[in-house]
Amino acid sequence: MPRKRFTKEEEKQVGLEYQKGSTSVQLGKKYKTHFDTILKAVRASGFKVRSRSEIAMKQRIFSDPQEEKIAAEYIDGFNTYSLGRKYGVDRTVIRNLLKRQNVQARHRKYSVNEAYFAGELDAERAYWLGFIIADGCVDKRNVLHIGLQIGDIQHLYKFRECIESENPIYFRKRKNRKYCCISICSKPLVESLLRYEIFPRKTHRYSFPEIPKNLLSHYIRGYIDGDGSLGRYKQKRSRTHYICCSASGSEKFIMKMRIHLSSELRISLGSLYFKKKTLSVRWQRKQYVLSILDYCYGNAQIYLDRKYKKAMQILDRYPLQYSFLTSLP
Repeated sequence: MPRKRFTKEEEKQVGLEYQKGSTSVQLGKKYKTHFDTILKAVRASGFKVRSRSEIAMKQRIFSDPQEEKIAAEYIDGFNTYSLGRKYGVDRTVIRNLLKRQNVQARHRKYSVNEAYFAGELDAERAYWLGFIIADGCVDKRNVLHIGLQIGDIQHLYKFRECIESENPIYFRKRKNRKYCCISICSKPLVESLLRYEIFPRKTHRYSFPEIPKNLLSHYIRGYIDGDGSLGRYKQKRSRTHYICCSASGSEKFIMKMRIHLSSELRISLGSLYFKKKTLSVRWQRKQYVLSILDYCYGNAQIYLDRKYKKAMQILDRYPLQYSFLTSLP
């Protein structure tokens, strides 16, 4: 649509029509020009351009009786999402309708401790930070998502109890495999995770966050529970077995984690493997693996049951010459 130049008198006329309620799109069609040109004319004539929220508040889709009915349904327990689906509109339309009807919106459908990660860290919170950066994600809508294989559903119940959440655990199927998931929508919660390198689309980009040294064993245990592997395996074409501990993630994260474990436990830096932009570190020497398991799981209070059981079986089977726990003051 061609741009048009208005005279001073035309700008004033456009501004008056806009103030009376006409939209920039309607005026654009009337004067055969782009709506941006209309808005410039409105500003030039000294009138204020309406914000999007003001426009949305004035837009009426439903009649007065319909709005009263929808407001009553909301008061009876329906949420804005379900009402939007029922009446075929976006939930923001329902929110604006409630404002016009002077109905106070409910803050949350499910309660949650939004300040869980905002304060000082302890062993429990450090563990969950490590687990979330490995097996969770956040999106731009301020939603925290965690999805696990169906056999680990009890771990989601542990997380839900720690974070004091009432959010339901739901199930999804992908590539013939069933998963259990939890999604928590909370802007304060997601914002508190940002300082620990948990941000939208973090894959291959996150680094090792600043965690107090006395809590790093819990943090790394959470990471191994989420994105690590440990166990006792049989060698090919042999009757002998070997034990292994490994973890995968972004290059910046894995490099810092292996340096910390090497200096703290006096073990090697491990072997590195690259696959599809993901870096993996692996330890196979028995004493190194036992030191890592003892460091991470020896004093564990919270853990993924499946991996804790493997760690205890390995530690019980092989005698540990050096224990990290015995060196603590």
